[in-house]
Amino acid sequence: MRVGDIGEFGLIDRWMNSLRCTDTRCIVGIGDDGAVLQTSPGSVLVATCDMMVEGIHFKMSFAEPRQIGMKAMAINLSDLAAMNASPLAALVSVGLNPSLDVEFVDRLYEGISLMADKYRCPLVGGDTVRSPAAVLVDMFLLGEAPRGDITLRSGARPGDLVLVTGSLGSSAAGLDILLLRETRGQGAQSPGVSASVADAVIRAHLEPTPRLTEAGAIAAAGGATSAIDISDGLANEVNHIAKMSGVGITVDADLVPVSEPAIQVARALGKDPLAYALFGGEDYELCFTAQPSVADRISRAVLDATGTAVTHIGWVSSGSGCWLLREGRREVLEPAAYDHFRRDAGGGSGGNQV
Repeated sequence: MRVGDIGEFGLIDRWMNSLRCTDTRCIVGIGDDGAVLQTSPGSVLVATCDMMVEGIHFKMSFAEPRQIGMKAMAINLSDLAAMNASPLAALVSVGLNPSLDVEFVDRLYEGISLMADKYRCPLVGGDTVRSPAAVLVDMFLLGEAPRGDITLRSGARPGDLVLVTGSLGSSAAGLDILLLRETRGQGAQSPGVSASVADAVIRAHLEPTPRLTEAGAIAAAGGATSAIDISDGLANEVNHIAKMSGVGITVDADLVPVSEPAIQVARALGKDPLAYALFGGEDYELCFTAQPSVADRISRAVLDATGTAVTHIGWVSSGSGCWLLREGRREVLEPAAYDHFRRDAGGGSGGNQV
């Protein structure tokens, strides 16, 4: 059965039956002109949205429909985590070709629903439109945070330390493996790395984990001055913090926690492992700043609560711009994020966007 056979309203009826909102904060969910939500006294709303476009952010040959749905939710939940906001509700708009199989759409919503249930972020509405070719998935999420407890990009101050959760580089390494397999055939072995390493980095790319629990532990420990999620690579994110905070940031290359699987893939492909972490993107870890007096307390709190390590990678100074300290030399650390509208963007070939 194709999307064109069932039509827009048939799809909506199908989703209303399977995605009915049972969260007590949801007064009115899917089916009306708008959702009605109960927010908490003393809290503020946080809104975020991210769109995923076939051929730019994902390929059907790489990702299962369920994984596309999961990732669409995860990247938005990651934005809420960076701001210390708890998920409240989600809306999704999709662009579909009428020739698309309805089962694909069902599996897409299965992935969205899985993440919605896991992180208590009920799906309460959205829109469905015809797309002439590419599948489009646009998620809009609402979160809430205690008034005055939001972490912004603009709060870093000279003397702060720069810290990151987890490890970096696996997503970019996973994309490289997927691209190689597409070129050589899906059954081809990943050159120079074990099947378990290849599977680990591919999973990191296709099924990222938003650090909401870690964000809660950071907030409970207290003392974070700014935060951002690592969606476009560490170099880009520290430049965002530096610009928005009006400070300078230095990153020590020796301290950046590149994941062991990413290191193995980089070595097998003749690449620089650090480049995966700095410029690869889509790791969805948290980069944040804090005063030295509280950094250890935050790190212990996150490790105790989640098992996720927090690593000190640099420091904040007066001035402007970002630098990388590597082998005793200090070099400018430029942002290198993928730009959708740059002439040489090449339809998703730049950055870690597919």
